[in-house]
Amino acid sequence: VSKSRRRSLARTFVYTYPRACSPSVLDARLARLVCFATCPPRSPAMAAADELRRFDAMLACVASQMPDAETRDAISSSFAKHWERPPMENLEKVLRRKLSLEGVRRVCFLPEPADLESYVLAFAPRPPGCPLTHPLCKVQPLFLGTLYMTHRQDEILMRSFIVMWGGLRALVGLLADENLYVVARHSTRSSH
Repeated sequence: VSKSRRRSLARTFVYTYPRACSPSVLDARLARLVCFATCPPRSPAMAAADELRRFDAMLACVASQMPDAETRDAISSSFAKHWERPPMENLEKVLRRKLSLEGVRRVCFLPEPADLESYVLAFAPRPPGCPLTHPLCKVQPLFLGTLYMTHRQDEILMRSFIVMWGGLRALVGLLADENLYVVARHSTRSSH
């Protein structure tokens, strides 16, 4: 990696996460960024296998937090179903851009800090009187679930969601939603 590229990555990291961590953690995260910027491209099969491993690890972490086997099985099967068949069309309508299958999976389950803008867009208020088939109605429960069960444990992701993208404003807007299911899910998750 050239010296100028390393400096550019360092500036980007420090600007994005000011005082987010100790110098040793900052060095480790910067090394990870440099590695991502310089690693040779992987084959699609290797990338898919890596994503699946990361998803399985995330799913195991979520399952370990569940109070009983029935809840654990329900959450695991729901996430696995959404991993296999993510809500591509609905998410593309909400985000107003085309996404690949891998892109939808990454945004939903394995996001990077920049992907959390999608969560803010997904938590936008629905138009008054819109039917339950509206794309936001299909995307919001999945995004609320993954935000609460997995992403909230990652300080960098939450800092990006709250500070960079204004995520708290979007979540507060959900409290006024006319869909009581969304309000109830948001209220119970916020109280934890």
